Order: sequence, then structure tokens, then C-alpha cells
Amino acid sequence: MDTLVPQARDLAERFLAPMGQRWEHAQGTAERAAELAAGLPPEQRNTVVAAAWLHDIGHAPELERTGYAPIDGALHLREQGWPPTVVDLVAHHSGARFEAYARGLADEHAEFGFEDTPLDDLLAAADLTSGPGGERYTFDDLLAEIRERYPESSEVPVAWQVAEPLMREALTRAENNLRWATGEITTADAATARKAMVETLAANPDLADPSVLAAFATVPRHMFVPAGTPLSDAYDIDQAIMTRHDLTGMPISSVSAPWLQAQMALAARLRPGDRVLEIGSGGYNAALLSEIVGEHGTVVTVDVDPWVTARTQRFLEATGYGDRVEVITADAELPLPGQRVFDAIIVTVGAWDIPSAWTDQLAPAGHLVVPLAMGLTTRSLSLRRKDDHLVATSSQVCGFVPMQGIGAHVRHQMHVTDPAGIPVTFTSDSVMPLNPDDLGQMLSGESTEAWSGVSIAQGQVDLSGMLLWMTSHEPEWCGAMSPAGGALHPDRVLTVWPNALVTYDAFSTLTMRDLSNTDDGFELGARGFGPEGAEAAGRVITLLQAWDHAGRPSEPKIRYLRKDTPPAEAVDHSLLLKKKHGHVALTWQVHQ
Repeated sequence: MDTLVPQARDLAERFLAPMGQRWEHAQGTAERAAELAAGLPPEQRNTVVAAAWLHDIGHAPELERTGYAPIDGALHLREQGWPPTVVDLVAHHSGARFEAYARGLADEHAEFGFEDTPLDDLLAAADLTSGPGGERYTFDDLLAEIRERYPESSEVPVAWQVAEPLMREALTRAENNLRWATGEITTADAATARKAMVETLAANPDLADPSVLAAFATVPRHMFVPAGTPLSDAYDIDQAIMTRHDLTGMPISSVSAPWLQAQMALAARLRPGDRVLEIGSGGYNAALLSEIVGEHGTVVTVDVDPWVTARTQRFLEATGYGDRVEVITADAELPLPGQRVFDAIIVTVGAWDIPSAWTDQLAPAGHLVVPLAMGLTTRSLSLRRKDDHLVATSSQVCGFVPMQGIGAHVRHQMHVTDPAGIPVTFTSDSVMPLNPDDLGQMLSGESTEAWSGVSIAQGQVDLSGMLLWMTSHEPEWCGAMSPAGGALHPDRVLTVWPNALVTYDAFSTLTMRDLSNTDDGFELGARGFGPEGAEAAGRVITLLQAWDHAGRPSEPKIRYLRKDTPPAEAVDHSLLLKKKHGHVALTWQVHQ
């Protein structure tokens, strides 16, 4: 007989019974965990129920070391020889890593492994739906109790601003895993959802390629996203599923949206027998690529994060692709060992530059498909060699989690607060010419509005071409993020995109105003701050009018010029965006 759960209960009672409600909460959590554990394989049920009994023992005064209960409880359990999975579940229960980060204990907390498995989801669901006295709670009840109990500026509410959406997802997944176990959700439901996804893809003539559609019809996407993800999300062609977050809550790994995976596969011009390198792993896209290139093709997927590659390998094996896809843990900024050459390289993380390793590993007639950041916009480019540079044959606006490792690009950020206490974040690829004090003073002063006479139609929201025009023509273009209602974006001014031009003595945001009383929709404009705010706003207006006069171009010719490319390649009126390994050359076709 397995004694793990009785031992856990006895230990929890020893430490928590003297603490009254803390013991009652542990009992309620363990009871709820036992109910939800029916959705787990039998060998995992006792593990998570034991962790539910023990999750709060670090609150016992005699176990205090760091002052943070998840760490203190896990330290004691580890020293007493408890199974590592139980120890790690206790350390990381209910998003504890976010509060550890807020408390300055991230390094101590990182000693304990975090797997982000159905066990973690289940323990979070059990804990966060059990009240202080063990009574059944809703998650919203818990959040209300946290807000009432803790000062707004303390570590707990700050951490929960990050943890709340992630824990909501965990609760949904835990409940769905139970529904799978009880037969309320079945593989037939997944097959139906997958068929509907393929039909939606097929309805788009740009994506309706037989080999690509056959791959999507075959590979079970729901088995590559976190277990318990609603099928409506798993098979939504527009939805990327986040699979890993950093300690600030930012996603660092995901399963991309199906429409974008289809578009990138088509841009790579894949054929049966091709050799494909995928940079940025997750498993699902690699399985799709394996179906497209067939049994005589080769698919290699590489990622710098061992957690990601271990997860990828596990999911590929579970779905029958373990022998068809090679998984490598490495930094793809560097060439793979063995001088390997590929017919296609598909990058599934946001890249700021194109290292020479990618072009060196690309066959002469091969395609490099990469989401390349150009200023504040990212486009998935399909690039081919032409002489000694790369030329984009297709371009698609997109968004990806950023690259990690050597090729990671850290943008410069500056955080200030406006007079109403609303946060403002400025972001740039280069060092901004103003400091936070200067920006704060400018936000407190008068601002100047200017209007361009350039209007856009109602419902026109894709202005990515205009923003790339602004980025390429104005080196001082940056991001300016702030909630509506503050000094940057008062209610009467609608924000186009969180963009601004920053100079040494002023800055100006890009805005628009409603012209619904006419047929023109919205008028684009600028709002300037600082001593020379009117001049900065005027520069923005000049750019808008130049874009309009040029015929509102949206798609420039895009080339990538390596550092050793002769300068003559960029003389043909191209605008250059400087990168580490070379330049992006943008040539705008102007229509007078």
C-alpha cells in the first residue's frame, strides 16, 4: 500500500494543526486535489494529493528560514528525503515563482525545478478554490480576499497582477483534464475540432495547399499544447498558445497560431524529401513539417532552452514523431555541428538579426523564413540568395516570442509616471536622448496637437506599412506604451499604435481623432510634449503627409545585406536599418 498520502497528512497536521485556519485550508485543498486527481494517471494521483497536504507547511514558525513559505516548506521536505516531485510542487504551487521574484528570492526559488505539468495545474486549482477555513471558494473570491488582506504595494498583490491570468488558465486546464478522464471530452471531439480548423484554413485561398492541409488534418495540435487547454483554443487558427513565461509574466515559448504556421510552411516552398531546420522548438510545427516533407525528408528542431527541448521530445514521442524529428538543445546563433546544409530554415522565434550561421547552413537555392524585427514591427520574411545578399520574396506581419541566447536583443526601455500616476514606458532599439526626469517633466507640461489632413477609413486598423515607413524614415522613432486616459492618450484622442518620435528636447506621439460626423473615418495626427513639442509634432505630420503623398505604400522591397556586402548594393535609394551582422535595406515604391 502506498503510504505517501498518509505520511503527508500526518506531517501537515503536525506543523499546521496549531495554526487553526491554516490546517483547515490544507484539509480543504487536499480534499479538492483528490477530486481533481481522477483526471491524472493513477501513478501521479498520490504525488499531487501529498503535495496538496504539504503545500503550506512552510508557514509553520519552526520551519522559517527565508520568510517565504513555499521555499521554506520545500527546503524542509527536501532535507527529509521527500520525493523530488512533491518537493518541487510545494515550492512552486499556485504561481509561487512570481511572488518569489517580487520578494527578491528568485535565485533561492530557482533551486527547485518547475515543470508546468498537469500536476502543477491541479495543485493550483485545489489551492486557489479552497478558502481559509477549507470551504469551497471561487478564484474571484480568493482574489478579493487577497486585495482586502494585503496593501496594494506589497509583494503579494504585485505578484498576483502577473499570476492572475496564468492561474485562471491553470484552473481551466485542471477542470478540463478531469472532463477528459470522465469522458465528457473525447478524442472524437478533438477530431471534430481539428477538422473544423482545417476547413477554416482551406477557406483561405492563400493557405489552401493540399500538402499543408493534409499535415494539419493529421497532427493532433491539442497534444502539443498544455494538457487541458480548451479544444476551442487548441484548434483556433488565430490563437497562439503560450507554453512558458518568464518571472515577469512575459511569454518566452509558445505554439504559434495555425494560420501563421501554414503561411510560413508555404513561404518555405517545402517539397517531399527536403531537409528542414526549425529554430525555436515546440513540437507541433516540427511534426507538421515532418508530414509535409515526408518519410524521405529530414526535420531538425533546435532550441536553446533545455526545458523546451525536453518538452518537445516528450510530445513528439507521445504522438509518434519521436523518430521522425531530431531535437537538439543548442544556441542556433551558432552553426550546428557537422556542417549540415538545409533546403529550408524556418525560424519560429522573433529575431532581431540574421546571423551568418543561418545563411551558411542554407542550400544555394534554399529559403530562409524568419520573423525579423524592423524597428517596432516584425514581419515574417521568406528570403532567398541573390548574388551576395538576401532578397525577401514574401512578407507577412506577425508577432513571436523573442529569441533567447546569444542572438537575444534587449531593447532600451525607460519607465516614467504621468501626473495622474499612470505608467508610461518608452522603448527603442537605441539609447534614447532623454532621461526619465526630462520625460516626466514633459508629461507634466502643456502639449501641442497637430493634424495631418490624412484620413483613414472606419475599420482600417492595419497600418503596419505606415509604421514601417515611419521607422525607416525616422531613426528616432520608438514605442510609447501607456493606458488610455493618461497624459499620452486622453480620452478624446484615440491611439493608433503606441509609437512616438523622441528628440533631445521633446517627444511626439502618433494619434488620431474621430471624424465619424464625416465620411472620412479618422484623421491621423500628432501630440507633442516638451519645449520643442510643436516641432516634434510637426516632424510626425511631415512623415504622415509624405507617406500619403507617396501613395500610402505598405510593402517595400526588403533585402538583407551582410557586413561584407559591397556598399553599392544600398545606393539605389534604399533606407538602411543597422543590425549587428549587417543591414536591412528597405526600398519603397513611390506612387505619385
